[in-house]
Amino acid sequence: MKWIPNFNSSNSLRVIFVIAVFILLFLSSIAYKHNQDLNESSKLVMHTYEINIQLERLMSAIKDAETGQRGYIITRNGRFLAPYLYSRDKVNASFVTLKKLTADNPIQQQNLENLFKLIIQRFVSFENCLKYSDPKTYDKRKLDNHMFGGRILMENIRFQVDKMNDIEKKYLENRLKIYDQEISLSPIFSISLFLTALTFILLAYRQISRDFERLKVFNKKLLISSGLMAESEKIGKFSTWQWDLDSNKIDYSDNQFRLLGVEPGSFVPEKETFLEFVHPEDKDAVVASMEGIIQKRNLPFIYYKIVRPDHEIRYFKSTGKLLTDQQGSKILLGINFDITDEHLLNIELQERNRELEKAIKSWLLSITLRVTICKNHSEKSRLLSPEFLMLIKPLCLTAHANIFLKLKVRPKECVF
Repeated sequence: MKWIPNFNSSNSLRVIFVIAVFILLFLSSIAYKHNQDLNESSKLVMHTYEINIQLERLMSAIKDAETGQRGYIITRNGRFLAPYLYSRDKVNASFVTLKKLTADNPIQQQNLENLFKLIIQRFVSFENCLKYSDPKTYDKRKLDNHMFGGRILMENIRFQVDKMNDIEKKYLENRLKIYDQEISLSPIFSISLFLTALTFILLAYRQISRDFERLKVFNKKLLISSGLMAESEKIGKFSTWQWDLDSNKIDYSDNQFRLLGVEPGSFVPEKETFLEFVHPEDKDAVVASMEGIIQKRNLPFIYYKIVRPDHEIRYFKSTGKLLTDQQGSKILLGINFDITDEHLLNIELQERNRELEKAIKSWLLSITLRVTICKNHSEKSRLLSPEFLMLIKPLCLTAHANIFLKLKVRPKECVF
């Protein structure tokens, strides 16, 4: 399979499909044209058959008239004249039909006019034969002449009919020959185009199959990444969200709902629904930050409180960045952090620092009193020694300064 080229771009696949579709459409047009030609050939065949049938009917009507005339002359029975009397109507009907069928053929029109003249002469001959066979007007010589002339007219009529049939057959043969020439190479050409289109389709299918396998691998990786991201959001107590500023559509991660104290997907993410969770004290600041997103193209860190449905207050920190895709759509990507534990820990540390500062001040005050009331010179020297001062220096420099002021100790006696 080394001869098969690789199509790694989506544009190549599009070109392949366009070519294949074009070939299939071209094949469809050829098939449609051949179908139309076949229908046309069928119409031509039927046209020739109809002309032949009408000519045969016309000859049959003349023969019936001739047979009826002979029967009447021999038997003098009027019932033999019925075919003769109705033959004129049949001949006229066939002539009208032939006139319509040969309207597109001047040669056949002329032949039809000649045929009609011969038929008129034949019916005149019929009338003369009946006239001179009547006992009242009987004339054997004239009767024989008209009978012989009628036979010659019938031969001419038959010749004219055969001539028209031959012309129709030649027209049909010529048209079928042209049609055969047009479609002689069509099967090979159509099969070649079909195989070419099939080859392109197979190449595209091969590439699509490979892309599908890669897509399954990427989807698996994406599923793992999504799972890890979801677990990371739960463990790290943060969430992600997207805000399409053009359509005003907002998407939350599942943990965003959990941080707000509700089940994932329990409400439609909107600007107004989110503001319902924001603490009244911070609502104005959050609204102002939202309104300034487009101008600043990002969302700086903002700290605010939210109130869960169970009235629990949580502390949030949010940030985001505005992105613009190739179509010009503006999408804001953001992250929310639940910093409630950090906030409470900071408050606790501040309380402990204040308590520790009070304890240090009390301890230093006790040392100050001891130094003040101490009469033992060696003990006082130890309390004010550089080593001791360096030991308590990290605790509270300000407190030491107060001691120095009260004891009137010179800075050179206690170097920090």
